[in-house]
Amino acid sequence: MGKGEITVRGARTRNLRNVCVRLPHGAMTVVSGVSGSGKSSLAFDTIFAEGRRRYLESLPSSARQYLEKLPRPDVDVVEGLAPAISIAQPHGGADPRSTLATLADLHGHFRLVFAHFGTAHCPECGRAIRPVCAGALAAKLLREPSGTRMEILSPAWVRSRRRRREETAAAAVAAAAREGFVRIVADGSHFAVEEADAEAVAGARRIDVVIDRIVAKDGIRTRLADSVELAMKRSGGEVRILLRRPGETANTVLDESDRLLCPGCDLVFERLEPSSFSFNSPHGACPDCGGLGVDSDGAQCRSCG
Repeated sequence: MGKGEITVRGARTRNLRNVCVRLPHGAMTVVSGVSGSGKSSLAFDTIFAEGRRRYLESLPSSARQYLEKLPRPDVDVVEGLAPAISIAQPHGGADPRSTLATLADLHGHFRLVFAHFGTAHCPECGRAIRPVCAGALAAKLLREPSGTRMEILSPAWVRSRRRRREETAAAAVAAAAREGFVRIVADGSHFAVEEADAEAVAGARRIDVVIDRIVAKDGIRTRLADSVELAMKRSGGEVRILLRRPGETANTVLDESDRLLCPGCDLVFERLEPSSFSFNSPHGACPDCGGLGVDSDGAQCRSCG
């Protein structure tokens, strides 16, 4: 077997007569011939059938018991074969929701790939939104250069019509005091909780509770992970990190969340699911055209077109 190829030897499915072929990986291969020459027998009934059979056999026995056992195609050897999908020749329909992807049974595969590997972007500012768990964020911070000063903040109040935590800024400060925290940050200015009077925080647009201050060095892994986890738990999944690296005169601000959150636009989104990319599902369909792609007058939808 050559490197980077699928090798088929001795294929005898249906009207094939000990056919041997080599198909390179990463290339488009066209199998052509007259009707009855064995094109479908080679592509679908031999190569794809063997790939599907191997995949099903790799599943646990508890899952295989609910699946029909697939026979092995009549072939001596198939090597270099990865998990495969089959796209059969479709018959067109008159359904207005049908597309090339749905007719070729590719739509479901695309939705699964987009949901698991896609990156959400804020529709207002275009920022990429990537949720991060507390453990992954702590591991990222541990890679900062030695001597970096880190301030772990937990968002407590944001002046926003879209997302509110406490009813007022004063209530956010009072809640921090009851929980035993001693410092807050109001619009970038630091205050001791007992010294933060109503006037100092009344006009603030954002208030964060100081969870911890840490200098990057050996032996801080546990403390850093616990502080990040506490900050995210207290705020419902959000944390703000102020970094002052050696030689820098200004802080680098990291706003992270374990949700799909755009901190700049203050928008929270649902996690990506396969239904998020389905125009046949209310969860993923355009609200203006209902997933048809055209408005009531038959013109192309301006929102999704």
